[in-house]
Amino acid sequence: MRLAITLLSILLLASLAVNGWLLWRIFNHAKGTQLHLISPSNQTKPTDSVYLPPNLKSGMETVSPDVPLSLDDAIERLTHSLQQGDYDEVAFRLTELLQANPENAELLLLEAELIALTQPLSEALMHYYSLLEMPLPPAERQKIYSIINELSENAIRQLKEDQAWDLMAQLLEPLFQLLPEHRGYILGLAEAYGQQQKMTLMEDVLASLPPNDSQAQIIRQRAFRARETGFNRENISTDKPVDREPGGEQRLSLIRVGDQFLAQIRIGERPTNMLLDTGASTTAISSQVFEQIKSTQRVRFIGVFDVNTAAGKIRAPLVQLPQVTLGPYQFSDLSVLVMPVGEMQRAEGLLGMNVLKVFDFRIDQVSDQLVLREH
Repeated sequence: MRLAITLLSILLLASLAVNGWLLWRIFNHAKGTQLHLISPSNQTKPTDSVYLPPNLKSGMETVSPDVPLSLDDAIERLTHSLQQGDYDEVAFRLTELLQANPENAELLLLEAELIALTQPLSEALMHYYSLLEMPLPPAERQKIYSIINELSENAIRQLKEDQAWDLMAQLLEPLFQLLPEHRGYILGLAEAYGQQQKMTLMEDVLASLPPNDSQAQIIRQRAFRARETGFNRENISTDKPVDREPGGEQRLSLIRVGDQFLAQIRIGERPTNMLLDTGASTTAISSQVFEQIKSTQRVRFIGVFDVNTAAGKIRAPLVQLPQVTLGPYQFSDLSVLVMPVGEMQRAEGLLGMNVLKVFDFRIDQVSDQLVLREH
């Protein structure tokens, strides 16, 4: 009996020991699991959140680097930075976000907008066309079509009105190669060639249309008329009272700078000294002038174009100025390029042939005057 009691005591003690050990293991396992779940280094980030570096948040509210920012908030901040002209920063951050969200329609459209503001307009339009090859929602596809139409139609209309045929050809050549049956691109490119008297190129493009196409015939007629007359004055008005000298000449005082001459125009109410440059097809202003007038003028962005200068090829934005005045002559909605100050050669801009070619003009070097006569 005593032996049985001893064995039962031993078994009871062993059972208590095992139960104690099991309770100790369970407690420590639960404790360890809890610490693992709240450890910041092991948290799983929400799928709709991203972490933005502090430099993107500069100038905005202070946010801890460890606080998650929703993708919508990140896009909103990038849009703000884009509007402020922080193009390099936006490009860098967009690259990161698109790597994580390669099919996000908002990011793709934001990238396309950045390209439109910084790259040649033809490249921007081709990028928009490439987006249409992606499996985007119908609403986003329609939005892209609307953007393409707005950008291309506004640019073609403005370049045509301003007779910037070289820039118009630069815009439409790659688009015509991409979409050789696009009627708008065919007609626009053919007219750009025809007005530059590139008749063979004009006919090559018009060959994409039926032989008796009425609009093609009009383009041919305009091209031959331009060859005969040498000008088109549709974009010039003289609605201000003008005291003309006998013979209809207007004489404007020039400023002589070495062997070059500066003429003063007015952009809105701002006097601007422009270097006469018959080698420039399009008038240009310095970026400094642009910064001064953009807050007071209804300036419209057309697109970026490659421009040949004495220092080589540069990329310059083309904008539309609502009112430019040269003497008594007023030009409405005139296209001008915005170029670096270093390209201006001691002037605030270049007075190009899109203004001068509507006149018979000469420089009177004895009296330092620009003599203008309307065609």
